[in-house]
Amino acid sequence: MKAHELHHLFFDELKICGCGVPESVGMLIRDILAALPPWEYEGELKKLLPTDGLCYLVLGILTDAELIEHGGNIIGSWLTPRGEDVLESLRNESAVNERLDSIFRCDHQSPEDCETCYPKEVGQQ
Repeated sequence: MKAHELHHLFFDELKICGCGVPESVGMLIRDILAALPPWEYEGELKKLLPTDGLCYLVLGILTDAELIEHGGNIIGSWLTPRGEDVLESLRNESAVNERLDSIFRCDHQSPEDCETCYPKEVGQQ
């Protein structure tokens, strides 16, 4: 997944605020995706999301973003192909800071601003 695609995931779909330290959200999502599937609420997932409410809230948000999916219980969630792509894009430690910097610096606000971030549909003028 390219940096501009991650930017739109974080800001347009997940509605992450750009103030403060938004890069920490990228690192948290990376770590949560890497901890799945836990099959039960303990271990690394419990360290990252230490309360039941927080765990269910965050996993629900990641489900809505189609990064994870689950069967009978959200705690047993697994990565979707999109989630695997996001994780792979954020996993390379040597590239994380550079990649997150480019994700959170993107200033393309609309399709008119950037055809790379908002590609035109085939056949559209």
